[in-house]
Amino acid sequence: MEDIERIINAKNRVFQQTIAFGKDDPISMSTDNKHVYRITGLSQIEDILNCGYVRPPLGKAKGGHKGEVFWTQGGEKLFYRDKRPVLETSTDILKENGQIGAISVDELTGVWMFDEQQNKYVNNIEAVVEKYNQMHPKEEQIVRLKEQISAYDKQIDELLDNIQPYMQNPNVNQDISKIIEKNNEINSSQIIDSLNDYKRVIEIKQSLRAYLNQTNNYIKENTEKQNEQKTQVQPENTTSRFTKEMYEEFIKEDEEKKQQV
Repeated sequence: MEDIERIINAKNRVFQQTIAFGKDDPISMSTDNKHVYRITGLSQIEDILNCGYVRPPLGKAKGGHKGEVFWTQGGEKLFYRDKRPVLETSTDILKENGQIGAISVDELTGVWMFDEQQNKYVNNIEAVVEKYNQMHPKEEQIVRLKEQISAYDKQIDELLDNIQPYMQNPNVNQDISKIIEKNNEINSSQIIDSLNDYKRVIEIKQSLRAYLNQTNNYIKENTEKQNEQKTQVQPENTTSRFTKEMYEEFIKEDEEKKQQV
């Protein structure tokens, strides 16, 4: 289970390169702003071949970070020239700093290795994907994906339990009901049987979890604010309201109850 958690709970950190890093010379690998990059070592390449993901290392990394994978936004100021392996993925895949879920080998656009004979970096992504598929037959990959889906479902159920008390709010109810409906539709589908089908399910489960997590965090944050406001002495005829539309009705009802007291 720990291996699965390192995959589904991985937090991707993306640094913005504001000053020049590296040097533009004949052996350097240039970068572009449509991709993010991660300088790494052969041990992580082996781990990708083993599990199929760019997952964080066991234990804490330098600086006390745990469960995080660090990337750097590409651009005209970023170059690699120390001959270590460099991973690359699209900003369409890794869209934001803090994104949860390890990047899969299928989502990598580059595994750049320095070729001493050619004296330059060469992209070996196709060879890495091919070797991974040779090492892990489709049946084995499907079993692993099913285990991940089960782990995602557990987290989704926990988040729904946390949100359930707020389902009385029509806006919350409408949005979350759509999530529940979509999740049930996937779980009851009888046509999910191919490897690509299961990969697609993983993508959907990630999206559902991300939305529920954001909703849960927002509810928690604003509930704490509401509780703080309740402990303060309010002037007469003053109402305290949250700014987000989906919670306006919830707050309105709460204020009406307070005025009736």
